[in-house]
Amino acid sequence: ELGAVWLQDRFLQQEYEPVYGLTATMVPLHRALASHPRLMEQYAERLSFVRNITNPFRHPTLEVPPNPNAKQYYDRPRIFPPSISAETSLALKLFGNKPIPPGFDLMKELVQSVREGKVSLEPSSKSGWYDHCVYALEPLLLPEKAQEAPKLKLSERYREELVALFKSLLSFTRETHTTQLAYTLVSFFHCPKLKLFPELTVEPLATYYGRRADAYQFVREALTSHFSVSELSSSQRLVFGQPNG
Repeated sequence: ELGAVWLQDRFLQQEYEPVYGLTATMVPLHRALASHPRLMEQYAERLSFVRNITNPFRHPTLEVPPNPNAKQYYDRPRIFPPSISAETSLALKLFGNKPIPPGFDLMKELVQSVREGKVSLEPSSKSGWYDHCVYALEPLLLPEKAQEAPKLKLSERYREELVALFKSLLSFTRETHTTQLAYTLVSFFHCPKLKLFPELTVEPLATYYGRRADAYQFVREALTSHFSVSELSSSQRLVFGQPNG
């Protein structure tokens, strides 16, 4: 069932114009939606939910009439477009619509760009839950900008461990949105074995946890704007290999 959801989402995100032409695909689909107000309302509600739970879209949707003269790749609509992200935007800035070269380390490039101030992880007014979750990770790369920075003195080795933690948590965060986000980070790494000792008496990066709490507050408000409290309380998640529940 989860595999079927994956295939459906990817199918509806793809581009049909090169094969069939924009006027033969998206224009009739928009007209069909526009001629049924209730159907268009449900379509718009689905799009709004995805924007909130993940992020804004990379392509136009069918909420507005498609432009038959659209030439640019990202100006052509999708039924349910993939969402953008900081790493998506960075990849597009570097390569446009061209394939990412073999051996290129997008994760490394993202880390460097954030630390150099070339890429900001701060959410915008249009951001969804994904951006808020990634913003919570920023103190791992820029601990000197956290509210608690004046009280911190971090060794270079500890900073390197924070970067490794950022990579791990970003990969995990991205995994939970993998069917919706455009692009995939092209490099992965093996986490080293760490020996943890209870030597800390206070949390050195409280900003991360504060931002993470803000992200959960954001998604709670997003969910309650689409579903009632009783619906959320009675909902069940899909578990691989098991019945719903």
